[in-house]
Amino acid sequence: MNNKQTNTIISLTCEEMLLTDDEKIVVDMDSFFSACMESMYIIDLHKQRFIYLSNHDFFFGEYTRDEIIQMGYGFYEKTVHPKDRPLLMKIFEKIQQKPDTADSQNREVLYFAFTIRFAIYLEKKKTTEYMNVHHKLTPIFNNGEIQGGICSLSLSESEKSGNLRRYWNDNTFDEYVFKTEKWTTGQKEGLTKSEKNVMFWIMQGITHTVIAAKLGITPSGVNMILKRLRKRFHVDTKAQLRTYVNIHSLLFSPAIGITRNRKKTKKQKKVTPSVLEGIQNCLNQEQKVSSIAKHYNISKSYILKLIREGKLSKKEKITS
Repeated sequence: MNNKQTNTIISLTCEEMLLTDDEKIVVDMDSFFSACMESMYIIDLHKQRFIYLSNHDFFFGEYTRDEIIQMGYGFYEKTVHPKDRPLLMKIFEKIQQKPDTADSQNREVLYFAFTIRFAIYLEKKKTTEYMNVHHKLTPIFNNGEIQGGICSLSLSESEKSGNLRRYWNDNTFDEYVFKTEKWTTGQKEGLTKSEKNVMFWIMQGITHTVIAAKLGITPSGVNMILKRLRKRFHVDTKAQLRTYVNIHSLLFSPAIGITRNRKKTKKQKKVTPSVLEGIQNCLNQEQKVSSIAKHYNISKSYILKLIREGKLSKKEKITS
């Protein structure tokens, strides 16, 4: 076994995984992915063949694992939407290309993400429908080049195909624009600490009332956080939000800070002795504090503060 172990799984390195024809890999992978609720496959992009497919075959249509492995890329011709087939081949081509950014040598590609419409066989309806499927492909490197990948499949929250992104280990991503055929750089989405706390329980299917009690906030506070996240990630429902958080691994990403535009409060200037004397006279005449504050162009809270500090005196009852 080689010492180099990039993306090692079970007892096989990625290089061995791509080269082996041993049936042992199927047994090892079935054991490893048995706890996953998503469909998984391992693909050799150079030889255009599948090395492994999981038992969760919802996204594999009516075909068995052995049939798909024998078909190779022919599987895509039978299951991928006709308009998306050229798009998928373009995506595979771009995934294998080396990044052209100058600082790419100092960064590591964590995974690629893209969406493609697959033909999903719905047994209850006895029909075939196309659904947009999110792919999260962790690259397998061989001699410094991406030769294959370990890919998980889940229903996408997006209605369009493509959406190719390359995620880096420095919390940034590159998005491929198919019209201009260029990569653009962006900052990976994230959750604040409070948003993570709420989403952790939302992912468990806990009600808003119970979440509020656990976190020491109100149910309306939970609703406000969820509304903010739906707006930020451009989704409409809580189910779509759960899917988005799951496929982008946001619960496992570092918490972010949110910069809010707060109104700057003006620092109250100290009043002069003459103004202080005028305020005291007004208080003696039992004028309203709000009227006094407006007359002298100072805040009502500042006058009350001076009263508490003993710098102003008031009668037992002051209408404020």
